[in-house]
Amino acid sequence: MFFGYFLEVLQGTVASALASITYNNMANQTIASSIGSLKRTVDLMQDREFGIRYKASLAIEALAINNVDNQKEFLSKQLSAHKPLNELMEVKNRNLNEFM
Repeated sequence: MFFGYFLEVLQGTVASALASITYNNMANQTIASSIGSLKRTVDLMQDREFGIRYKASLAIEALAINNVDNQKEFLSKQLSAHKPLNELMEVKNRNLNEFM
């Protein structure tokens, strides 16, 4: 039980850190993509925890800003980042509509 919670916190923290160090920084974006961060970040989008999916989406945004190579990779058939991002937006919109 505790280990699962710790793992979720760690995954969210790593996604946030990745977003921070790669935001609009081509050198860090290139390093991150060369070590497999794009796939791992998209994999986090499958997590059942909304907070982890949200933090992963921020990392995807940071990795893609002004980086056409990463943008193409995220949209490739292998990663298909657009699918989980669309699902996240649907959940967020549904939650917003509940408050109105």
